[in-house]
Amino acid sequence: MAHLTGIGIENFRVFKDYTEFDFAPITILTGANSSGKSSLFKALLLLADNAKRNALTELNFTGEGHFLGTFETAKSKGSDKEEIKFVLEYKRKITKGLPLRFEPLFGLLSEGAIFEYIYNKEGLISLT
Repeated sequence: MAHLTGIGIENFRVFKDYTEFDFAPITILTGANSSGKSSLFKALLLLADNAKRNALTELNFTGEGHFLGTFETAKSKGSDKEEIKFVLEYKRKITKGLPLRFEPLFGLLSEGAIFEYIYNKEGLISLT
């Protein structure tokens, strides 16, 4: 089974410039007020909610738990960029007893994978 080991965020709330985060099995977020802890958490909620709804082909900002409003209110304030970028890094988590029928599904992520999603207000414009 694959699991998220890192995320990059650009032009989303307080993350005007591209910022990367690595995740360990236990990750603790600390920092001053307005340093991005809630923005990181809201980005994860936004992506998880939309992954369930539409496989990240668009971003619905009215989903449960993140209360982001619209594309425009989620963009970084003062940015002239019209896109929001998320980079998701996955690694394969070795799971003992994984039925062989699931192996082809996770074969693509056997060594890990990085996906870059770029959105504008209309939806997904680039996936690499």
